[in-house]
Amino acid sequence: MLNIKTRSLDEVLQTYQTLGKVLGHTKEAKKRSSQISAQVKSTVDKMPADGKRVAILFATATSMSLKLNNSIAGSMAKLLKLKNIASSAIPDDPNSETATLSVEKITQQQPDIIMVTSMVQNNALARQTVNRELTSNPAWQAVDAVRKKKIIYLPQQYFLFNGGPNYPDSVAYMAASVHPEIFGKPIEP
Repeated sequence: MLNIKTRSLDEVLQTYQTLGKVLGHTKEAKKRSSQISAQVKSTVDKMPADGKRVAILFATATSMSLKLNNSIAGSMAKLLKLKNIASSAIPDDPNSETATLSVEKITQQQPDIIMVTSMVQNNALARQTVNRELTSNPAWQAVDAVRKKKIIYLPQQYFLFNGGPNYPDSVAYMAASVHPEIFGKPIEP
């Protein structure tokens, strides 16, 4: 039995190596791993060192929490030299990739950008759910990124499900969302 996690680039590459060995395709796995690494490196190398501060919200139909650095979006943000304001937050449980959301703490930290990942029926419903929360709760209006509309909705296809072979596209999407002046407009999955 294999226990596979593919939240970070290292985990994705390790999964390719492991499955390549198990399935007898080590050469192909090594080639694809090299391609993924090169594509991600190309994106990371273009990122400015400004280290924008981000809050990564995780929205479901009934609640919101913060994503930590061990999540797909959190590990990509770290890779892209972004500073996740929840990086030192206490996880909801020992193996969790989320922490309890506190609008007050977000207000204190004042992230440059709010990124939203979601697990609802579709991306449009996620946007609607989060927009309703951000506009109906007055506490959110104390967050500069909300007032300035610096909110990035990350597609579920890239940031809810594991990136696997699409990991470079996921990284490129996040990079373009933060710095369209460098990468152009993000390409939807």
